[in-house]
Amino acid sequence: MARIRAARFSDASAIARVHIDSWRATYAGVMPAEFLMSLSYPARASWWEEILETDPPAMSTFVAETRPGEVVGFVGGGPEREANPDFGAELYAIYVYEDYQRRGVGRRLVSALAGALSERGFSSMLLWVLEDNPRARSFYESLGGEELNKQTITIGGEDLIEVSYGWRNIETLRE
Repeated sequence: MARIRAARFSDASAIARVHIDSWRATYAGVMPAEFLMSLSYPARASWWEEILETDPPAMSTFVAETRPGEVVGFVGGGPEREANPDFGAELYAIYVYEDYQRRGVGRRLVSALAGALSERGFSSMLLWVLEDNPRARSFYESLGGEELNKQTITIGGEDLIEVSYGWRNIETLRE
């Protein structure tokens, strides 16, 4: 069973590995292969170090670990980034290694984030997910997420459709 805890600066490299490995597995065939292979572990670790060293952090981040230092998933979120008047917070990213999916790890990560965001004064949350990610969309729907909107984004030179899901009361996500 994975333990959920607040992320620390020392987790940056492990989070970067989960982040990139999950992108490569999840988005193979959706995003250009050359783009996915160009993702850099050191660059992503530096990005996470920057996020995790901020005091107080702008993003609430939690990891799932099977034993100390063995991170198998993470979630991060904070204030909604596009001034949506109906949703104060946003889940920015959640990734869990495939071997740990469908075991409650993702649900517990979302619950931890919802609790932290609630404590920061947020009552609602949204997220954006690629339309071509049916497994993640099904997960968000199982958590009670309401499909809200669609938009086109460009990643790796490819136009992709994103779908937003929202929770008007994040207390429903807390365990």
